[in-house]
Amino acid sequence: NIRKLIEEKNCDQASVELLNTLAFCCTNIITFRQLLIRYDAFRRTFDGMPLTEWFIQQSIFGRSHPVHALFTLDGLKDMENIIIGQMHEKGLSSTDFTSQIEQFLHLLEKTNRSMEKAVAGHLVWKDRILMS
Repeated sequence: NIRKLIEEKNCDQASVELLNTLAFCCTNIITFRQLLIRYDAFRRTFDGMPLTEWFIQQSIFGRSHPVHALFTLDGLKDMENIIIGQMHEKGLSSTDFTSQIEQFLHLLEKTNRSMEKAVAGHLVWKDRILMS
């Protein structure tokens, strides 16, 4: 739908749709990551293998598994740049649009750092040693 709006040069509606889609994605990615961190804490309580161990292995061995698509937003930058270009062609300011996208990306980066801290914690290294 966003690409169709871009093709029609309807940058106003395309920017709204892109921001709504990004908000939906961010909410789901952040929720999934937080659930993963809490699930791992539960698994450690009962001496189970945490899912972050799987996350480490996938990060080390490659990103070919489809679940990694949940953690990236491919194509976002391209659509953002096209919409900004169309806004400038129409004489519209893209400052608010760009600022909102940057805020969403900042939230994703923050949750990614939280995930990395949870993955790199001393309990994870203890789990890796005990499970080997």
